[in-house]
Amino acid sequence: MKKVILLIIILLISVLTALTITVVKIRENDIASNKNTDFNSFFEKYKDKTLYGTEVLTIINKAIDINEKNKYIANIQETEKPENVSVEIIFIYTDKDGNILEKKSKMEDVEKAGLSNFIANFSLTEFKCEKIEYNTQDRVKNVILKQIEI
Repeated sequence: MKKVILLIIILLISVLTALTITVVKIRENDIASNKNTDFNSFFEKYKDKTLYGTEVLTIINKAIDINEKNKYIANIQETEKPENVSVEIIFIYTDKDGNILEKKSKMEDVEKAGLSNFIANFSLTEFKCEKIEYNTQDRVKNVILKQIEI
């Protein structure tokens, strides 16, 4: 009789443990999904909208901040680390012959040239967030902004 009760108790503990592990995994997935939603929403709120250079700089600063934080994530396998976010800006300019041309620049180029220089030259310039690309975990990986005025 004692063996039967002990067996029932062991079975109950095993079932409860399995259920607990399942619930924890489901909650972890929900939390990860919510983090992606929060993460993406910052960038997605600019999609198809007209922005000024100051807002472009906000997007660049956010991407730089995310990428800096990604450098210091420890104890995670390289394949599980979040990808960096990149920002591409398409500038419009007129050449010496009067032709309107486009030049793609990465956020690193803007950063090297100086963020204060960007604000001085483009703070009131209008841009449009043309495209947002996502990685395999459905997180924003690239934001493409295009100048809409010269």
